[in-house]
Amino acid sequence: VTDEIFSGVVSISGFDSHIDELVAAFSKNANGFVKVMAKLMLSIKYFIDQGFNYNIKAHKVLKKTNTNTLVIHGTNDELVPFEKISILSKKNLINNDKVEYLEMSDELHNSHNSVIASTECVKYQKEKMEIYHKVLSETKDHNKARDAMIEDFDVFKFNEANEELMDIIDKFYTLHSKGE
Repeated sequence: VTDEIFSGVVSISGFDSHIDELVAAFSKNANGFVKVMAKLMLSIKYFIDQGFNYNIKAHKVLKKTNTNTLVIHGTNDELVPFEKISILSKKNLINNDKVEYLEMSDELHNSHNSVIASTECVKYQKEKMEIYHKVLSETKDHNKARDAMIEDFDVFKFNEANEELMDIIDKFYTLHSKGE
């Protein structure tokens, strides 16, 4: 991939290292020893598969890129923890004026999925999940809980985009388009 093809790149909820992301995802409740062993085993596996490029760090690539890049991350991301493994947490190591950052800290738009969701979408998802958990706690039946959650389900409302974020991304691409 060459820089000439792209006018820019947007990363949303990106992790700095795929190995660190896998360790974080699969060992949330594990002790330190298990995490170290998981990282060691994953590192060996990827080294065998890919050689010395087995664990390229995003921040090292972004430090050298000539491609305009916008890095977006929620401060309460539960899947790619902001402070631990996100690209945005490494911004002090990047030092490249081609890279811009957007830290999402608004209460309704700071988790892994809520960053890209509209305010109404976030509220609707929460409402539907509360129904699910209420029925589940009352019945202990996942099927009944699911059925209660999807009653009168509005798939468009459940997936509505964060228009403000989409405008920011659109302006980023417009500003950096190769045609201008």
